[in-house]
Amino acid sequence: MQSLQRGLAVIKSVKSLEPCSLHQIHQDTNLPKPTLLRILATLEKQGIVFRPIDDKRYRLSANSFLSSHTPDMRVVLQEVSVPILMDLCREIAWPSDLVVRDGNSMEVIASNRILSPFPIKPTPAGHHPDMLLTAVGRAYLAFTDATERAEILEGIKKSEPAHPLLQNLAALKTRLAETKAKGYGVRSKFKYDGHAAIAVPVLVEGRPVACINLFYYKSAVSQENLVSDHLSKLTAAASAIAARLRQRAN
Repeated sequence: MQSLQRGLAVIKSVKSLEPCSLHQIHQDTNLPKPTLLRILATLEKQGIVFRPIDDKRYRLSANSFLSSHTPDMRVVLQEVSVPILMDLCREIAWPSDLVVRDGNSMEVIASNRILSPFPIKPTPAGHHPDMLLTAVGRAYLAFTDATERAEILEGIKKSEPAHPLLQNLAALKTRLAETKAKGYGVRSKFKYDGHAAIAVPVLVEGRPVACINLFYYKSAVSQENLVSDHLSKLTAAASAIAARLRQRAN
């Protein structure tokens, strides 16, 4: 009975504080941290709580019967992507971000950069990559429908009329068509930080709900070799995330 009471106390604490750290739960419940770790490990295993890779704070599972609201798609994506992003980094070593559309830009909602042996600066959750200059933005634009694409481009035109990639819309249209034909987006040459990236969409019913990228150093590997060695793995990760989303919807 005591174990059940403690478990319920931890669930109640996570629900009221989320996202929350182990220390916050400890302060709220007064339970010893070793005890909390055992309880939280059990709750994670049962799919009641989860932790994103990049911040490790506990959240109530979007699929939990304890949730009192309709699951936020971003939370669902964060949750289902955790094991997939971990496995992807173990297999490839180069880091990845999971990114969704946010208005006229993209937004990072999960990342495995802290797991990568390569010292590429972690991108904080909430960072907004440019829609036209980044691999994730280009992949999203290439795979979305014409109506949404036109809406996004019109929004960028209003907010950033001098954006370099809006100065030749015919060239942009060609680039996006090539992106869709290849199956992946690439980072713009206007990015000068020494990094490069490719990205693929997470497609559900033929539409992108997110994109996942693969970051690397231009000086370490060519785009051609990276695509040859790792594109299929990146695409498989995107497909696995989409499959988990479909399972949640059923």
